[in-house]
Amino acid sequence: MFERTGDNVRLIAPSPFAVQRVARAVGAELNAIAREITGADDAVMRIETKPANTLASRPAPPAVVERRPSAGAPVRRAVESDMSLDAFVVGPCNELAHKAAVSIAETGSAGASRGVFLHGECGMGKTHLLRGIAERFRATHPGARVLYETGEKFTNAFLAALRSGDLDSFRERRRNLDLYCLDDVHFFSRKTKTQDEFLHTFDEMDLGGASVALASDEPPGRIARLSRELVSRFSAGVVARLDALDPATARRVVRTIAARRAVPLTEDAAAVVARLCDGSPRRIVGALSRIDACRTLLSGARFTGGPVDAAAARAALGSEFGAAGRWRRLRLDDIIRVTARTLGVSVEEVLSTSRRGRVVVARSLASHLARTLAGRSYQEIADALRRSTHSTAFTACKRVEAKIAAGEAVGVALDVPAQTWADLALEVERRLREACSRPGGGD
Repeated sequence: MFERTGDNVRLIAPSPFAVQRVARAVGAELNAIAREITGADDAVMRIETKPANTLASRPAPPAVVERRPSAGAPVRRAVESDMSLDAFVVGPCNELAHKAAVSIAETGSAGASRGVFLHGECGMGKTHLLRGIAERFRATHPGARVLYETGEKFTNAFLAALRSGDLDSFRERRRNLDLYCLDDVHFFSRKTKTQDEFLHTFDEMDLGGASVALASDEPPGRIARLSRELVSRFSAGVVARLDALDPATARRVVRTIAARRAVPLTEDAAAVVARLCDGSPRRIVGALSRIDACRTLLSGARFTGGPVDAAAARAALGSEFGAAGRWRRLRLDDIIRVTARTLGVSVEEVLSTSRRGRVVVARSLASHLARTLAGRSYQEIADALRRSTHSTAFTACKRVEAKIAAGEAVGVALDVPAQTWADLALEVERRLREACSRPGGGD
């Protein structure tokens, strides 16, 4: 739900978890909506939760994946939370990955293997498929023991178990399953002890007949310093890549999501959204959220209450969506250079081990923008910043996402007007957009 009070625009989310998910997925697009609504160049969209007492009389929102919303739940919220296999739009770019996911979910195997390894750039639908597998498996195997978690959660739980001396409980939870889904496998990069533990866990699950679905930004052989044993085991199942959406599939994704969210689009408008989003399902979701917000909050010649046409879609999305292809081609060293200049530090300082306040902010923000704007993997970001392990980039990105979602102040003196993390990210984006628009910008 959107609210406007004076020059402020707020998006009300049902929970802190939802705040972080929305900020991570479409934060930049929502800030652009706020600027358009208010006419202020420095406006940002505040993503907040209502105080507990204002939500007490409302029904709790449906769980994102664990179960489908009830028939009486609001249509808009139900479709936004749907990450089922039925909701996944299939095309040549992701057909093998989808077929393998459906097979694992319904039969426990993909061909002759009980394992599937999904990989591709961020925002291509890997998490959607993993959660869809878990949901469908529960539906087709009543009473099945199913666990979905991320590589970071596995690692943190393992370290906590080591410290507490409670490894037996940790292992019991993961080695007696019918289906195990692990997201962000690349988080295991360079973590020798975690890899050793997961190798034993994987072997125990295999001996017990469990099905395993894994997802990563990189294929098994390209995850930095992943043990040969794990590469071998991961590669033994079906390894399927999710590529950027081809134009026809992108248009179907736009039409499908728009229909679920009750956002009326003409065919020309759907084509505009598909073209500007550069083959990214996540960007399509963000684009439709922005169009819906403009349709709801703005009135005038372009937004009349009828179907959104191509001109209105272009007006709602603005120039940054038109630069989507250039974002993807933007070099990491350009992101680091522009971020460093904005913060008033040198590139050499950003690449060093300095812990000076501005340097840490620049390094963290460069990681976040490389991930959210350019879609680079954590390993690519770590390599560009000369970090020894990709987990430093992963941690930096998560930290910045949380600070943006919470509206936190940067906490260091700046030479630019921005005072919050959201404002600062927006300022660096603006400067990067200018760099993209110049001849020779990006690769």
